[in-house]
Amino acid sequence: MDGLPLAIELAAARVKLLTPEAMLGRLESRLRLLSVGAADVAPRQRTLRNAIEWGYTLLSAAERRLFARLAVFRGGIDLEAAEAICFGEPGLDLDPLEGIGSLVDKSFLSRQDREGPAPRFLMLDTLREYAEERLAESAPEAAALRRRHARHFAELATAADPALRGRRPAEWLARLEREQDNLRAALETCLALGEVGLGLRLGGSLWRFWYLHGQYAEGRRWLRELLGRAEEAPPADRLAALIGAGGLAFLQCDYRRAEELLERSRVLAEELGDERRQAEAQQILGSAAREQGHYERAIACHRRSLEIFTRLSDELGAAHSSSYIGFASWLRGDFAETERVCEQTLETFRRAGDPEGIAWSLLNLGAAAGHRGLGVAARGLLKEALVRSSEVGFKEGVAWALDLLGNVALEEGALPRAAEFWRRSLELHHQLGDRWRTASTLEGLARWCAAAGEAARGARLLGAAEALRGEIGAPVPLVERPALERARATLYEALGDGFEARVRDGAGAPLGQTVALALGRDAGERRARREA
Repeated sequence: MDGLPLAIELAAARVKLLTPEAMLGRLESRLRLLSVGAADVAPRQRTLRNAIEWGYTLLSAAERRLFARLAVFRGGIDLEAAEAICFGEPGLDLDPLEGIGSLVDKSFLSRQDREGPAPRFLMLDTLREYAEERLAESAPEAAALRRRHARHFAELATAADPALRGRRPAEWLARLEREQDNLRAALETCLALGEVGLGLRLGGSLWRFWYLHGQYAEGRRWLRELLGRAEEAPPADRLAALIGAGGLAFLQCDYRRAEELLERSRVLAEELGDERRQAEAQQILGSAAREQGHYERAIACHRRSLEIFTRLSDELGAAHSSSYIGFASWLRGDFAETERVCEQTLETFRRAGDPEGIAWSLLNLGAAAGHRGLGVAARGLLKEALVRSSEVGFKEGVAWALDLLGNVALEEGALPRAAEFWRRSLELHHQLGDRWRTASTLEGLARWCAAAGEAARGARLLGAAEALRGEIGAPVPLVERPALERARATLYEALGDGFEARVRDGAGAPLGQTVALALGRDAGERRARREA
Protein backbone atom coordinates (compact mmCIF):
# COMPACT_ATOMS: atom_id res chain seq x y z
CA MET A 1 0.00 0.00 0.00
CA ASP A 2 3.11 2.26 -0.13
CA GLY A 3 2.29 3.26 3.46
CA LEU A 4 -0.59 5.49 2.30
CA PRO A 5 -3.26 5.72 5.03
CA LEU A 6 -6.12 6.06 2.51
CA ALA A 7 -4.86 3.06 0.53
CA ILE A 8 -4.71 0.97 3.71
CA GLU A 9 -8.20 2.05 4.71
CA LEU A 10 -9.60 1.18 1.27
CA ALA A 11 -7.82 -2.19 1.26
CA ALA A 12 -9.27 -2.96 4.71
CA ALA A 13 -12.75 -2.41 3.32
CA ARG A 14 -12.10 -5.17 0.76
CA VAL A 15 -11.62 -7.79 3.50
CA LYS A 16 -15.36 -8.54 3.31
CA LEU A 17 -14.80 -9.97 -0.17
CA LEU A 18 -11.10 -10.91 -0.46
CA THR A 19 -8.47 -12.44 1.77
CA PRO A 20 -5.21 -10.48 2.09
CA GLU A 21 -3.55 -13.08 -0.18
CA ALA A 22 -6.20 -12.55 -2.85
CA MET A 23 -5.78 -8.78 -2.62
CA LEU A 24 -2.02 -9.13 -3.01
CA GLY A 25 -2.56 -10.99 -6.26
CA ARG A 26 -4.64 -8.07 -7.61
CA LEU A 27 -2.22 -5.30 -6.69
CA GLU A 28 -0.83 -5.02 -10.21
CA SER A 29 -3.72 -2.61 -10.57
CA ARG A 30 -3.96 -0.83 -7.25
CA LEU A 31 -6.20 1.90 -8.60
CA ARG A 32 -8.90 -0.57 -9.69
CA LEU A 33 -8.74 -2.59 -6.47
CA LEU A 34 -8.81 0.36 -4.07
CA SER A 35 -12.11 1.85 -5.14
CA VAL A 36 -14.47 1.59 -2.19
CA GLY A 37 -15.13 3.86 0.71
CA ALA A 38 -17.72 5.21 3.07
CA ALA A 39 -20.52 7.22 1.51
CA ASP A 40 -20.25 9.99 4.11
CA VAL A 41 -16.74 11.13 3.11
CA ALA A 42 -15.65 13.55 0.38
CA PRO A 43 -15.71 12.03 -3.15
CA ARG A 44 -11.94 12.31 -3.47
CA GLN A 45 -11.57 9.95 -0.47
CA ARG A 46 -13.89 7.23 -1.80
CA THR A 47 -11.30 5.76 -4.16
CA LEU A 48 -7.55 6.02 -4.35
CA ARG A 49 -7.88 7.13 -7.97
CA ASN A 50 -10.13 10.01 -6.94
CA ALA A 51 -7.60 11.10 -4.32
CA ILE A 52 -4.75 11.11 -6.84
CA GLU A 53 -6.84 12.83 -9.53
CA TRP A 54 -7.82 15.56 -7.08
CA GLY A 55 -4.14 16.32 -6.43
CA TYR A 56 -3.29 15.98 -10.13
CA THR A 57 -5.77 18.74 -11.02
CA LEU A 58 -3.83 21.12 -8.76
CA LEU A 59 -0.70 20.75 -10.92
CA SER A 60 0.08 23.10 -13.78
CA ALA A 61 -0.03 21.71 -17.32
CA ALA A 62 3.78 21.51 -17.47
CA GLU A 63 3.94 19.81 -14.06
CA ARG A 64 1.39 17.22 -15.22
CA ARG A 65 3.53 16.41 -18.28
CA LEU A 66 6.63 16.12 -16.11
CA PHE A 67 4.82 13.85 -13.65
CA ALA A 68 3.70 11.57 -16.51
CA ARG A 69 7.20 11.49 -18.03
CA LEU A 70 8.79 10.49 -14.72
CA ALA A 71 6.78 7.24 -14.92
CA VAL A 72 9.56 5.79 -17.12
CA PHE A 73 11.80 5.53 -14.04
CA ARG A 74 11.88 2.54 -11.70
CA GLY A 75 13.24 2.33 -8.18
CA GLY A 76 14.41 5.92 -7.96
CA ILE A 77 15.03 9.07 -9.99
CA ASP A 78 18.41 10.73 -10.18
CA LEU A 79 18.11 14.47 -10.82
CA GLU A 80 20.68 14.42 -13.63
CA ALA A 81 18.94 11.50 -15.33
CA ALA A 82 15.55 13.22 -15.01
CA GLU A 83 16.94 16.33 -16.68
CA ALA A 84 18.48 14.31 -19.54
CA ILE A 85 15.40 12.15 -20.18
CA CYS A 86 12.35 14.22 -19.29
CA PHE A 87 13.37 17.69 -20.42
CA GLY A 88 14.39 16.76 -23.97
CA GLU A 89 12.25 16.99 -27.09
CA PRO A 90 9.48 17.98 -27.00
CA GLY A 91 10.59 20.41 -24.31
CA LEU A 92 8.81 21.47 -21.16
CA ASP A 93 8.22 25.10 -20.29
CA LEU A 94 9.58 24.39 -16.84
CA ASP A 95 12.88 24.71 -15.00
CA PRO A 96 14.02 21.19 -13.94
CA LEU A 97 14.74 22.13 -10.33
CA GLU A 98 11.52 24.11 -9.96
CA GLY A 99 9.42 21.40 -11.60
CA ILE A 100 10.77 18.55 -9.50
CA GLY A 101 10.71 20.73 -6.39
CA SER A 102 7.03 21.48 -6.97
CA LEU A 103 6.22 17.76 -7.34
CA VAL A 104 8.02 17.11 -4.04
CA ASP A 105 6.09 19.92 -2.35
CA LYS A 106 2.80 18.45 -3.59
CA SER A 107 3.77 14.89 -2.49
CA PHE A 108 3.98 13.40 -5.99
CA LEU A 109 7.68 12.74 -5.36
CA SER A 110 9.73 12.31 -2.19
CA ARG A 111 13.40 12.97 -1.59
CA GLN A 112 15.39 9.82 -0.84
CA ASP A 113 17.71 10.05 2.14
CA ARG A 114 21.16 8.88 1.14
CA GLU A 115 24.77 9.99 1.20
CA GLY A 116 26.28 11.72 -1.78
CA PRO A 117 26.03 15.08 -3.53
CA ALA A 118 23.45 14.14 -6.19
CA PRO A 119 19.81 14.35 -5.04
CA ARG A 120 17.58 11.37 -5.74
CA PHE A 121 13.81 11.11 -5.67
CA LEU A 122 11.20 8.37 -5.33
CA MET A 123 7.73 8.01 -6.85
CA LEU A 124 5.44 5.60 -5.03
CA ASP A 125 4.28 2.63 -7.12
CA THR A 126 0.68 3.69 -6.64
CA LEU A 127 1.41 7.11 -8.10
CA ARG A 128 3.52 5.64 -10.91
CA GLU A 129 0.58 3.49 -12.01
CA TYR A 130 -1.48 6.65 -12.44
CA ALA A 131 1.41 8.48 -14.15
CA GLU A 132 1.82 5.59 -16.62
CA GLU A 133 -1.84 5.89 -17.57
CA ARG A 134 -1.34 9.57 -18.30
CA LEU A 135 1.84 8.91 -20.29
CA ALA A 136 0.11 6.21 -22.35
CA GLU A 137 -2.39 8.79 -23.59
CA SER A 138 0.36 9.92 -25.98
CA ALA A 139 1.87 6.72 -27.39
CA PRO A 140 4.54 8.37 -29.62
CA GLU A 141 5.79 10.49 -26.73
CA ALA A 142 5.82 7.47 -24.40
CA ALA A 143 7.91 5.43 -26.88
CA ALA A 144 10.37 8.30 -27.39
CA LEU A 145 10.77 8.75 -23.64
CA ARG A 146 11.37 5.04 -23.07
CA ARG A 147 14.03 5.05 -25.80
CA ARG A 148 15.74 8.06 -24.19
CA HIS A 149 15.60 6.29 -20.84
CA ALA A 150 17.12 3.11 -22.32
CA ARG A 151 19.90 5.05 -24.09
CA HIS A 152 20.74 6.97 -20.92
CA PHE A 153 21.14 3.81 -18.84
CA ALA A 154 22.99 1.98 -21.62
CA GLU A 155 25.51 4.84 -21.56
CA LEU A 156 25.79 4.48 -17.78
CA ALA A 157 26.45 0.72 -18.06
CA THR A 158 28.97 1.23 -20.87
CA ALA A 159 30.89 3.73 -18.75
CA ALA A 160 30.81 1.37 -15.75
CA ASP A 161 32.01 -1.72 -17.64
CA PRO A 162 35.77 -1.01 -17.74
CA ALA A 163 35.69 0.34 -14.19
CA LEU A 164 34.29 -2.94 -12.81
CA ARG A 165 37.54 -4.63 -13.66
CA GLY A 166 39.77 -1.72 -12.88
CA ARG A 167 40.92 0.62 -10.23
CA ARG A 168 38.57 1.14 -7.27
CA PRO A 169 35.31 -0.06 -8.83
CA ALA A 170 33.26 0.10 -5.60
CA GLU A 171 31.67 3.44 -6.52
CA TRP A 172 30.48 2.10 -9.89
CA LEU A 173 29.19 -1.11 -8.30
CA ALA A 174 27.16 0.94 -5.82
CA ARG A 175 25.82 3.16 -8.61
CA LEU A 176 24.68 0.20 -10.74
CA GLU A 177 23.13 -1.43 -7.69
CA ARG A 178 21.20 1.80 -7.00
CA GLU A 179 19.97 1.93 -10.62
CA GLN A 180 19.22 -1.76 -11.00
CA ASP A 181 15.46 -1.32 -11.45
CA ASN A 182 16.07 1.37 -14.09
CA LEU A 183 18.52 -0.93 -15.87
CA ARG A 184 15.91 -3.68 -15.93
CA ALA A 185 13.33 -1.24 -17.29
CA ALA A 186 15.81 -0.21 -20.00
CA LEU A 187 16.33 -3.86 -21.00
CA GLU A 188 12.56 -4.37 -21.14
CA THR A 189 12.27 -1.31 -23.41
CA CYS A 190 14.95 -2.63 -25.76
CA LEU A 191 13.08 -5.90 -26.16
CA ALA A 192 9.62 -4.33 -26.41
CA LEU A 193 10.58 -1.65 -28.94
CA GLY A 194 12.99 -3.74 -31.02
CA GLU A 195 16.11 -1.85 -29.95
CA VAL A 196 18.17 -5.06 -29.98
CA GLY A 197 21.56 -3.48 -30.70
CA LEU A 198 21.11 -1.08 -27.79
CA GLY A 199 19.98 -3.97 -25.58
CA LEU A 200 23.03 -6.03 -26.53
CA ARG A 201 25.35 -3.15 -25.63
CA LEU A 202 23.53 -2.70 -22.34
CA GLY A 203 23.50 -6.42 -21.45
CA GLY A 204 27.08 -6.93 -22.62
CA SER A 205 28.20 -4.07 -20.38
CA LEU A 206 26.28 -5.41 -17.37
CA TRP A 207 27.46 -9.01 -17.33
CA ARG A 208 30.38 -8.35 -14.99
CA PHE A 209 28.04 -6.54 -12.58
CA TRP A 210 25.73 -9.57 -12.64
CA TYR A 211 28.76 -11.79 -11.94
CA LEU A 212 30.06 -9.76 -9.01
CA HIS A 213 26.60 -9.50 -7.45
CA GLY A 214 25.80 -13.17 -8.00
CA GLN A 215 22.89 -12.61 -10.39
CA TYR A 216 23.98 -15.29 -12.87
CA ALA A 217 20.50 -16.56 -13.75
CA GLU A 218 19.04 -13.10 -14.31
CA GLY A 219 21.94 -12.06 -16.53
CA ARG A 220 21.72 -15.25 -18.59
CA ARG A 221 17.99 -14.74 -19.08
CA TRP A 222 18.39 -11.21 -20.44
CA LEU A 223 21.32 -12.09 -22.71
CA ARG A 224 19.65 -15.23 -24.02
CA GLU A 225 16.58 -13.27 -25.06
CA LEU A 226 18.63 -10.50 -26.67
CA LEU A 227 20.98 -12.85 -28.54
CA GLY A 228 17.97 -14.74 -29.82
CA ARG A 229 17.01 -11.60 -31.77
CA ALA A 230 20.52 -10.48 -32.70
CA GLU A 231 20.91 -11.67 -36.30
CA GLU A 232 20.84 -8.17 -37.78
CA ALA A 233 22.62 -6.44 -34.88
CA PRO A 234 26.10 -4.91 -35.42
CA PRO A 235 28.89 -7.49 -34.79
CA ALA A 236 30.54 -5.31 -32.11
CA ASP A 237 27.29 -5.24 -30.13
CA ARG A 238 26.92 -9.02 -30.41
CA LEU A 239 30.52 -9.58 -29.30
CA ALA A 240 30.21 -8.15 -25.78
CA ALA A 241 26.90 -9.96 -25.24
CA LEU A 242 28.36 -13.29 -26.44
CA ILE A 243 31.26 -13.02 -23.99
CA GLY A 244 28.87 -12.08 -21.18
CA ALA A 245 26.50 -14.95 -21.96
CA GLY A 246 29.45 -17.35 -22.14
CA GLY A 247 30.87 -16.10 -18.86
CA LEU A 248 27.58 -16.48 -17.01
CA ALA A 249 26.97 -19.93 -18.53
CA PHE A 250 30.41 -20.97 -17.24
CA LEU A 251 29.61 -19.62 -13.77
CA GLN A 252 26.54 -21.87 -13.67
CA CYS A 253 28.66 -24.82 -14.87
CA ASP A 254 26.92 -25.09 -18.25
CA TYR A 255 30.30 -25.80 -19.80
CA ARG A 256 29.19 -26.96 -23.23
CA ARG A 257 27.07 -23.87 -23.78
CA ALA A 258 29.77 -21.62 -22.33
CA GLU A 259 32.44 -23.00 -24.65
CA GLU A 260 30.16 -22.67 -27.67
CA LEU A 261 29.41 -19.01 -26.91
CA LEU A 262 33.01 -18.16 -26.03
CA GLU A 263 34.40 -19.82 -29.14
CA ARG A 264 31.95 -17.80 -31.24
CA SER A 265 33.04 -14.64 -29.45
CA ARG A 266 36.73 -15.47 -29.90
CA VAL A 267 36.30 -15.96 -33.67
CA LEU A 268 34.22 -12.78 -33.96
CA ALA A 269 36.82 -10.82 -31.96
CA GLU A 270 39.52 -12.01 -34.36
CA GLU A 271 37.42 -10.93 -37.35
CA LEU A 272 36.93 -7.49 -35.79
CA GLY A 273 40.55 -7.19 -34.72
CA ASP A 274 39.47 -6.71 -31.10
CA GLU A 275 42.40 -8.15 -29.12
CA ARG A 276 41.01 -7.24 -25.72
CA ARG A 277 37.86 -9.28 -26.35
CA GLN A 278 40.02 -12.16 -27.64
CA ALA A 279 41.90 -12.11 -24.33
CA GLU A 280 38.65 -12.04 -22.32
CA ALA A 281 37.27 -15.03 -24.23
CA GLN A 282 40.51 -16.98 -23.72
CA GLN A 283 40.48 -16.17 -20.03
CA ILE A 284 36.99 -17.60 -19.47
CA LEU A 285 37.67 -20.61 -21.73
CA GLY A 286 40.61 -21.36 -19.44
CA SER A 287 38.36 -21.19 -16.40
CA ALA A 288 35.88 -23.62 -17.98
CA ALA A 289 38.74 -26.03 -18.72
CA ARG A 290 39.98 -25.72 -15.13
CA GLU A 291 36.64 -26.74 -13.61
CA GLN A 292 36.48 -29.77 -15.91
CA GLY A 293 39.86 -30.92 -14.61
CA HIS A 294 41.85 -30.01 -17.76
CA TYR A 295 44.56 -28.09 -15.92
CA GLU A 296 47.16 -27.98 -18.68
CA ARG A 297 44.61 -26.67 -21.18
CA ALA A 298 43.38 -24.12 -18.62
CA ILE A 299 46.88 -22.79 -17.99
CA ALA A 300 47.56 -22.62 -21.75
CA CYS A 301 44.42 -20.52 -22.28
CA HIS A 302 45.32 -18.22 -19.40
CA ARG A 303 48.85 -17.81 -20.75
CA ARG A 304 47.47 -16.81 -24.16
CA SER A 305 45.21 -14.20 -22.53
CA LEU A 306 48.17 -13.03 -20.41
CA GLU A 307 50.27 -12.50 -23.56
CA ILE A 308 47.55 -10.39 -25.19
CA PHE A 309 46.91 -8.26 -22.11
CA THR A 310 50.65 -7.72 -21.70
CA ARG A 311 50.95 -6.63 -25.33
CA LEU A 312 48.08 -4.18 -24.75
CA SER A 313 49.81 -2.84 -21.61
CA ASP A 314 46.72 -3.84 -19.60
CA GLU A 315 48.31 -4.47 -16.21
CA LEU A 316 45.11 -5.52 -14.46
CA GLY A 317 43.94 -7.82 -17.27
CA ALA A 318 47.36 -9.50 -17.19
CA ALA A 319 47.20 -9.79 -13.39
CA HIS A 320 43.80 -11.51 -13.54
CA SER A 321 45.12 -14.02 -16.10
CA SER A 322 48.14 -14.70 -13.87
CA SER A 323 45.87 -15.14 -10.84
CA TYR A 324 43.88 -17.78 -12.75
CA ILE A 325 47.14 -19.59 -13.53
CA GLY A 326 47.71 -19.66 -9.77
CA PHE A 327 44.15 -20.97 -9.30
CA ALA A 328 44.64 -23.91 -11.67
CA SER A 329 48.04 -24.60 -10.10
CA TRP A 330 46.81 -25.19 -6.55
CA LEU A 331 43.92 -27.32 -7.80
CA ARG A 332 46.45 -29.71 -9.32
CA GLY A 333 48.71 -29.55 -6.23
CA ASP A 334 51.43 -27.13 -7.44
CA PHE A 335 51.37 -24.85 -4.39
CA ALA A 336 54.77 -23.28 -5.05
CA GLU A 337 53.59 -21.97 -8.44
CA THR A 338 50.43 -20.54 -6.86
CA GLU A 339 52.46 -18.70 -4.24
CA ARG A 340 54.98 -17.40 -6.77
CA VAL A 341 52.29 -16.04 -9.09
CA CYS A 342 49.68 -14.81 -6.61
CA GLU A 343 52.05 -12.95 -4.31
CA GLN A 344 52.86 -10.80 -7.34
CA THR A 345 49.23 -10.38 -8.41
CA LEU A 346 48.19 -9.50 -4.86
CA GLU A 347 50.69 -6.65 -4.84
CA THR A 348 49.39 -5.42 -8.23
CA PHE A 349 45.75 -5.56 -7.16
CA ARG A 350 46.41 -3.86 -3.82
CA ARG A 351 48.19 -1.02 -5.60
CA ALA A 352 45.29 -0.65 -8.03
CA GLY A 353 42.55 -1.03 -5.42
CA ASP A 354 40.82 -3.87 -7.34
CA PRO A 355 38.71 -5.73 -4.71
CA GLU A 356 37.86 -8.72 -6.93
CA GLY A 357 41.53 -9.22 -7.84
CA ILE A 358 42.62 -8.83 -4.21
CA ALA A 359 40.01 -11.40 -3.14
CA TRP A 360 41.05 -13.97 -5.76
CA SER A 361 44.77 -13.61 -4.97
CA LEU A 362 44.05 -14.04 -1.25
CA LEU A 363 41.80 -17.04 -1.90
CA ASN A 364 44.44 -18.76 -4.02
CA LEU A 365 47.20 -18.07 -1.47
CA GLY A 366 44.93 -19.17 1.38
CA ALA A 367 44.00 -22.39 -0.41
CA ALA A 368 47.67 -23.20 -1.06
CA ALA A 369 48.59 -22.50 2.57
CA GLY A 370 45.67 -24.58 3.86
CA HIS A 371 46.55 -27.61 1.73
CA ARG A 372 50.17 -27.33 2.90
CA GLY A 373 48.97 -27.55 6.51
CA LEU A 374 49.72 -23.91 7.37
CA GLY A 375 46.44 -23.29 9.17
CA VAL A 376 47.25 -19.98 10.86
CA ALA A 377 48.53 -18.39 7.64
CA ALA A 378 45.60 -19.78 5.64
CA ARG A 379 43.04 -18.45 8.11
CA GLY A 380 44.48 -14.94 7.97
CA LEU A 381 44.50 -14.86 4.17
CA LEU A 382 41.00 -16.33 3.83
CA LYS A 383 39.44 -14.07 6.46
CA GLU A 384 40.80 -11.03 4.64
CA ALA A 385 39.37 -12.43 1.39
CA LEU A 386 36.01 -12.82 3.13
CA VAL A 387 36.07 -9.21 4.34
CA ARG A 388 37.17 -7.81 0.97
CA SER A 389 34.47 -9.75 -0.86
CA SER A 390 31.75 -8.79 1.61
CA GLU A 391 32.60 -5.09 1.35
CA VAL A 392 31.68 -4.95 -2.35
CA GLY A 393 28.97 -7.63 -2.39
CA PHE A 394 31.18 -10.11 -4.31
CA LYS A 395 29.09 -13.20 -3.51
CA GLU A 396 31.29 -15.78 -5.20
CA GLY A 397 34.29 -14.52 -3.24
CA VAL A 398 32.33 -14.81 0.01
CA ALA A 399 31.20 -18.35 -0.84
CA TRP A 400 34.75 -19.45 -1.78
CA ALA A 401 36.29 -17.98 1.37
CA LEU A 402 33.77 -19.82 3.56
CA ASP A 403 34.38 -23.06 1.63
CA LEU A 404 38.15 -22.90 2.13
CA LEU A 405 37.82 -21.82 5.78
CA GLY A 406 35.71 -24.95 6.33
CA ASN A 407 38.54 -27.08 5.01
CA VAL A 408 41.07 -25.41 7.32
CA ALA A 409 38.77 -25.79 10.35
CA LEU A 410 38.20 -29.50 9.67
CA GLU A 411 41.93 -30.18 9.30
CA GLU A 412 42.44 -28.52 12.70
CA GLY A 413 39.67 -30.63 14.29
CA ALA A 414 37.33 -27.64 14.86
CA LEU A 415 34.19 -29.53 13.80
CA PRO A 416 31.47 -27.02 14.78
CA ARG A 417 33.30 -24.20 13.01
CA ALA A 418 33.91 -26.34 9.91
CA ALA A 419 30.22 -27.25 9.67
CA GLU A 420 29.17 -23.61 10.01
CA PHE A 421 31.57 -22.42 7.30
CA TRP A 422 30.56 -25.15 4.85
CA ARG A 423 26.85 -24.74 5.42
CA ARG A 424 27.03 -21.01 4.79
CA SER A 425 29.15 -21.65 1.70
CA LEU A 426 26.78 -24.32 0.40
CA GLU A 427 23.79 -22.03 0.79
CA LEU A 428 25.50 -19.28 -1.23
CA HIS A 429 26.87 -21.55 -3.96
CA HIS A 430 23.47 -23.17 -4.37
CA GLN A 431 21.75 -19.77 -4.62
CA LEU A 432 24.28 -18.68 -7.25
CA GLY A 433 23.72 -21.82 -9.32
CA ASP A 434 27.43 -22.76 -9.09
CA ARG A 435 27.07 -26.52 -9.22
CA TRP A 436 30.82 -27.20 -9.24
CA ARG A 437 31.36 -25.71 -5.80
CA THR A 438 27.97 -26.93 -4.60
CA ALA A 439 29.33 -30.44 -5.19
CA SER A 440 32.58 -29.53 -3.44
CA THR A 441 30.85 -28.17 -0.34
CA LEU A 442 28.62 -31.26 -0.20
CA GLU A 443 31.83 -33.30 -0.24
CA GLY A 444 33.27 -31.11 2.51
CA LEU A 445 30.20 -31.74 4.64
CA ALA A 446 30.45 -35.48 3.88
CA ARG A 447 34.01 -35.33 5.25
CA TRP A 448 32.64 -33.51 8.29
CA CYS A 449 30.03 -36.26 8.75
CA ALA A 450 32.77 -38.90 8.65
CA ALA A 451 34.63 -37.07 11.42
CA ALA A 452 31.47 -36.39 13.45
CA GLY A 453 30.10 -39.94 13.30
CA GLU A 454 27.10 -39.13 11.05
CA ALA A 455 27.86 -41.86 8.53
CA ALA A 456 24.41 -42.27 6.94
CA ARG A 457 24.10 -38.56 6.21
CA GLY A 458 27.68 -38.43 4.94
CA ALA A 459 27.13 -41.28 2.47
CA ARG A 460 24.02 -39.61 1.08
CA LEU A 461 25.90 -36.34 0.60
CA LEU A 462 28.68 -38.21 -1.19
CA GLY A 463 26.15 -39.79 -3.53
CA ALA A 464 24.52 -36.44 -4.27
CA ALA A 465 27.90 -34.82 -5.02
CA GLU A 466 28.89 -37.69 -7.33
CA ALA A 467 25.62 -37.39 -9.25
CA LEU A 468 26.01 -33.63 -9.56
CA ARG A 469 29.57 -33.95 -10.83
CA GLY A 470 28.46 -36.53 -13.37
CA GLU A 471 25.68 -34.24 -14.54
CA ILE A 472 27.98 -31.25 -15.20
CA GLY A 473 31.08 -33.20 -16.25
CA ALA A 474 33.43 -31.88 -13.56
CA PRO A 475 35.60 -34.38 -11.62
CA VAL A 476 36.77 -33.89 -8.04
CA PRO A 477 39.74 -31.49 -8.15
CA LEU A 478 43.04 -33.34 -7.92
CA VAL A 479 44.04 -31.68 -4.66
CA GLU A 480 40.76 -32.60 -2.92
CA ARG A 481 40.80 -36.30 -3.78
CA PRO A 482 43.00 -37.75 -0.97
CA ALA A 483 40.92 -36.25 1.87
CA LEU A 484 37.70 -37.31 0.17
CA GLU A 485 38.92 -40.88 -0.30
CA ARG A 486 39.84 -41.08 3.39
CA ALA A 487 36.34 -39.90 4.33
CA ARG A 488 34.78 -42.42 1.94
CA ALA A 489 36.75 -45.23 3.62
CA THR A 490 35.63 -44.07 7.07
CA LEU A 491 31.98 -43.94 5.99
CA TYR A 492 32.19 -47.37 4.37
CA GLU A 493 33.70 -48.84 7.52
CA ALA A 494 30.90 -47.37 9.63
CA LEU A 495 28.03 -48.48 7.36
CA GLY A 496 29.34 -51.70 5.84
CA ASP A 497 26.90 -53.16 3.32
CA GLY A 498 24.53 -50.24 3.82
CA PHE A 499 27.05 -47.74 2.44
CA GLU A 500 26.22 -48.19 -1.26
CA ALA A 501 22.48 -48.01 -0.63
CA ARG A 502 22.90 -44.68 1.15
CA VAL A 503 25.07 -43.38 -1.69
CA ARG A 504 22.37 -44.39 -4.20
CA ASP A 505 19.73 -42.63 -2.07
CA GLY A 506 21.76 -39.45 -2.23
CA ALA A 507 22.39 -39.75 -5.96
CA GLY A 508 18.69 -40.15 -6.67
CA ALA A 509 17.44 -37.32 -4.46
CA PRO A 510 16.54 -33.87 -5.87
CA LEU A 511 19.35 -31.39 -5.31
CA GLY A 512 17.17 -29.04 -3.24
CA GLN A 513 16.32 -31.89 -0.88
CA THR A 514 20.00 -32.79 -0.51
CA VAL A 515 20.93 -29.18 0.21
CA ALA A 516 18.24 -29.08 2.90
CA LEU A 517 19.69 -32.30 4.37
CA ALA A 518 23.20 -30.82 4.36
CA LEU A 519 21.97 -27.63 5.99
CA GLY A 520 20.14 -29.56 8.70
CA ARG A 521 16.70 -28.64 7.35
CA ASP A 522 15.42 -32.06 6.36
CA ALA A 523 12.06 -33.28 7.61
CA GLY A 524 13.54 -35.77 10.07
CA GLU A 525 15.51 -33.12 11.87
CA ARG A 526 12.58 -30.74 11.96
CA ARG A 527 10.41 -33.47 13.46
CA ALA A 528 13.08 -34.29 16.04
CA ARG A 529 13.35 -30.65 17.05
CA ARG A 530 9.56 -30.39 17.43
CA GLU A 531 9.47 -33.53 19.58
CA ALA A 532 12.31 -32.20 21.71
